[in-house]
Amino acid sequence: IISHVIVSAYPSIVKKRTEIEGILWYQRILPISLCHACTLAFGNLVYLYLDIGFIQMLKSFTPVVIILCLIVTGIDMPNHITILS
Repeated sequence: IISHVIVSAYPSIVKKRTEIEGILWYQRILPISLCHACTLAFGNLVYLYLDIGFIQMLKSFTPVVIILCLIVTGIDMPNHITILS
């Protein structure tokens, strides 16, 4: 209800929907949806083969892996405060 009131009051803030067709769909939508589907599938598959405690240890190690990937790819160089947190 609130969003309907906002859109009715300020129609200029709503952007026009653009259609995604052809090669644009294959370049932008398909890779994201495939990666998301693989994440869901492999995330659920791991529960069949590993212990719950080991899975929790792997999940807590995820920020370290992300920081290492950022450094290796050169996307970002985190400062010492970020690394220590």
